[in-house]
Amino acid sequence: MASISSATSLATFPLPHASSSKLPHISLNPVLGSDEQLAVAAVQGDGVWTYDLSTLRPTTSFTCPPSTIFSTKPISYHSKVLNRKDKQKAEEETLDIDMAGDTVPQRVTLVGVYGGEDVGDSVWVWEGEEAEKKAIQLDVQLHSLHYLDRPYHPVLAVTTKGQLIVLTSDLKPLVLPILKTKKTEFQIITAAVLKSQTDALRIVTVDIRGNVRSTLLSIDDEGARVAPGNVGSILPNNGHGRQLVSADISPEGVISAIDLKRHLVSAHVDKLDQALATNAPVLVHPSESYSLASLPSTTKPVVVFSSPHPEPSIVLAVPSPSLPAVLAVGPISSLAGTGGIISHISVLDASTPNQFVVGVVLTHHGATGDSGRSIIHTCELSLPANGVGLNSLLGTQFATKTYLSFGHHSGHRGSVSVSQKMRDLLATATNAIGTERQAALSAAEQLWQDYLKQQDPKTSLSVETVKAIARAVFSAALRTEEVEGDGDNDTVPTGVYARSIVRNMLDRSLLKQDAVESGLINALLALEDWDNIVLAIQSIPTLPSSALLDALKASLPLRDQRDAILQAVVNGPAPAPDFRVELKQRLSVEEATIVLAVLVRWAEEHVERRGEGLSAWSEPELRAPAISQDTDELPTLNAVINYSSALLDSHLPLFLSHPPAYTWLERLGSSLGPLLEMQDDLRKLRGPVSALLTLASREEKRRAEVAAKKAALGKEERNRGPGAWREERRKEREGAGRGVGEEAVGLWKVEDFVF
Repeated sequence: MASISSATSLATFPLPHASSSKLPHISLNPVLGSDEQLAVAAVQGDGVWTYDLSTLRPTTSFTCPPSTIFSTKPISYHSKVLNRKDKQKAEEETLDIDMAGDTVPQRVTLVGVYGGEDVGDSVWVWEGEEAEKKAIQLDVQLHSLHYLDRPYHPVLAVTTKGQLIVLTSDLKPLVLPILKTKKTEFQIITAAVLKSQTDALRIVTVDIRGNVRSTLLSIDDEGARVAPGNVGSILPNNGHGRQLVSADISPEGVISAIDLKRHLVSAHVDKLDQALATNAPVLVHPSESYSLASLPSTTKPVVVFSSPHPEPSIVLAVPSPSLPAVLAVGPISSLAGTGGIISHISVLDASTPNQFVVGVVLTHHGATGDSGRSIIHTCELSLPANGVGLNSLLGTQFATKTYLSFGHHSGHRGSVSVSQKMRDLLATATNAIGTERQAALSAAEQLWQDYLKQQDPKTSLSVETVKAIARAVFSAALRTEEVEGDGDNDTVPTGVYARSIVRNMLDRSLLKQDAVESGLINALLALEDWDNIVLAIQSIPTLPSSALLDALKASLPLRDQRDAILQAVVNGPAPAPDFRVELKQRLSVEEATIVLAVLVRWAEEHVERRGEGLSAWSEPELRAPAISQDTDELPTLNAVINYSSALLDSHLPLFLSHPPAYTWLERLGSSLGPLLEMQDDLRKLRGPVSALLTLASREEKRRAEVAAKKAALGKEERNRGPGAWREERRKEREGAGRGVGEEAVGLWKVEDFVF
């Protein structure tokens, strides 16, 4: 079974105030040829760092000026160990020589540095752990650096136009000729070095239009040579009207990419034509940026891509166009509601088959005056021992439907009528602001009901459609007015509100907090739609703590709404880690006392109902505890205790200085005391009750076996005919005096329990 471990924080860096780099703030790569788990990170405006993934500590750092802009991801490798006959050449190439004459490998770190449109980029090189920087000036714009595992030609540089440059071991660039093709080439988005069936290396590049180009690179003592390979495209119509935003190539040659329309495309470099015949799945949740990395896999292709739902997460998926599936999902942000964007994903260790360490960069863009920060996280990914097969895809339907949608390709015939109905619905809802507002509102609600009747209840709308509907409904229901005197703006209802559309979308779990620009809960609060607020809290488990407390704070003056909102919050997921902080910041001690009073009342009701249940055991005429009918309306005791604990953690010092809270604190203690004692008593009873139940189940099983044997004997008797039983009884009387076997004595006759 595939799985993703919890994210572990590796390092945090502040964002630079200004950077023109097209790369993310931090880019990662593994250190190749090392016996340890090491990773190298290039931080814009800071430097190049090396981390030990076992100890989660930095081992080496090369600082750079704050104005430094990296144009490529860093690479780091241990230089090749040469034979004794190459000792003289190794000395000329500045490799370390030990006393026995063998070469000692040293770690070499390289990164591309932006030099300007007119000057061209350069490659910075550090040979050793504490070496001085060396610069190789190039007259081109670099896209990436790759390790070739060749002692005299160890590094390949790929330019943004796909030109290849080999760096020799003495740091001299060898520019290879450009092989022209008939296709118009655009900026490179990804490149990889693959092994071929011969000694030549296979260089595969993909540009932003999906054009794929393969080049054979041969390296020997005479130098490096290139030969043309196959060309093709992973997008239909040669990428016309389409553009890739993220792409990666696996070691097996599988190209996976995400385009601007959020299609997840995948194809093997040798089978590009087969992929174009299949519609690609679409990512359900849009994001400001997409990151993607391919994992080594000998069975089905496997990728990791970023998703903002329900919080910044990485998704482990099979991008196969014939059978795509989501295998596992792992959240990256440890605090709910903190946001952030996953700006980079890289595979840092793949030494163990089907076990991987992935580096993830979570970037938080700060508010005004705060530049923000980027956090490096590491996760361990596991695939089934035998690889990803059909058995691994069982049970992935729900996760796949959550993150991937199917049948929404631009050429799909059935999408025209649906899109037209959506446009009619949006136009009708938007026209509700005009002259005939109520009439247009009624028409919009009727159109929505008609649309739902024609759809499968399990069908999920795309995120853009849901947001467009929500935008049309709430823009008609709310307007912004300037408050006289202070110049601030206030949101007021217009009186035209399609309440039934919002409720239906919440029932279908379509609406999320970000469906409205100001937040769904804030929009519903402005409309004072308390029923839909309660439904939103119940149907959206990923609501941030701030939104929950906004709803709770607004409901405190209204008793009925207060109890309903608090009950929906308490019946939901356990308090998030930041819930206590939000409680302390958003609720005053007076407001917190009101919440405490409700929680105490619920705890006391639990005590009463527990007492009624126990007293009923001693009354034979009562077959069931006399518990009131509204038991389901009361939050569970565990939930009441969890939220009471969160409230006390955030406000206990304030409660101690607020006399009205003293009574409620005493009543809470007196309520929870008997419940805790009852819990201890029940735990002591668990052993004897478990033993009795085990014995009862054995006895029941024995009786069933005896009944089955009697039924079998009866059937056999009927088959044997009359008179057979008299012969058996005669034989038993003859053998009665020979002694009774020990196995014939019923041991359980003495210790039998009857329930």
